[in-house]
Amino acid sequence: MSLVSQVPTASDFSKITFLVVDDKAFYRDMAHTALTRGKAKNIEHASDVDKAIQIGCIICDWDMAPAGGLNLLRMVRSRSLSTMPANTPFVILTGRADSAAIKAAMSLDVSGVAIAPLSFDKLIKTISNAVTRTWTLKSPEHYTSVQLV
Repeated sequence: MSLVSQVPTASDFSKITFLVVDDKAFYRDMAHTALTRGKAKNIEHASDVDKAIQIGCIICDWDMAPAGGLNLLRMVRSRSLSTMPANTPFVILTGRADSAAIKAAMSLDVSGVAIAPLSFDKLIKTISNAVTRTWTLKSPEHYTSVQLV
């Protein structure tokens, strides 16, 4: 698929606030473009995991220094960030499909994983699935016991 292809008509992110977290501006810009093609109006950006605000969906890089996306996902799910609901949809962006890492993300109830290289259409579909996914939140202890890779 081409990066310039049209946004699927079923994706309307206009009522969701997003937080795009990546230490590389190129990937923040790519996620931003995909979201705006999906009609998103409220998009926040951060280059590290220290920015914790009330958000409708987090799109975060897997591998950032000093703390990566799995660590932020764990903090959200275990209720360590009092300003953010533990059930906030969370999409991880990564360039590697390490099965142990994917298993850890699934144990942390990641809402979606987008593995590069990816098209805007694939990213939009992953985000759309994440914000519409329903699941049961586990105890904070469950999330803090998950081994990160």
